[in-house]
Amino acid sequence: TLGILFITLLLLIFAYYQTTKDIEKLQTANVKLNKSQFLSNKAEILSEFGTWEWNLSNNEIIYSDNSYRIFGIEPQSIELDQKKFKKFVHPEDVAAVDALFEKFAAGEDLPHTSFRIIKPNSETRILRSVGKLFTDELGNKTVLGVTADITDEHNKNELLKSNYEDLLKVNNQLEI
Repeated sequence: TLGILFITLLLLIFAYYQTTKDIEKLQTANVKLNKSQFLSNKAEILSEFGTWEWNLSNNEIIYSDNSYRIFGIEPQSIELDQKKFKKFVHPEDVAAVDALFEKFAAGEDLPHTSFRIIKPNSETRILRSVGKLFTDELGNKTVLGVTADITDEHNKNELLKSNYEDLLKVNNQLEI
């Protein structure tokens, strides 16, 4: 009986040691994960993009905090489902966005797609989105996506085109 008690005590001490070691590993991994999430959030803000995931099984869309900022609203202030999302979309681009939602529902990847939104302050912005279908081991389908605000880039390109056209006109006049 004493031997069994002694072996049980040793097993308990060993189990306690292993559990403590595992908890320390989990705490270290949790700290690394928190740092990674913090850096990811800051990268989204600096690069003016947001991430989202759309679970096709339950039709739930989860947006990152910066996705909300791109739309001009406080992070996580509302549940941004398809219907509320489309309220931000420029009226001329609603049909194109509806077509994108149909592609998602069919389980297709989303190519780089641009559309306009109107923020609550009436400012129009141009966004570019891309999404990739992800199927997990259980067969659940999720579209993982990134949306970037490309308004400034678009405006610079338009300015370059205008300047180029002006240069061509001046060049043609000088040749005459």
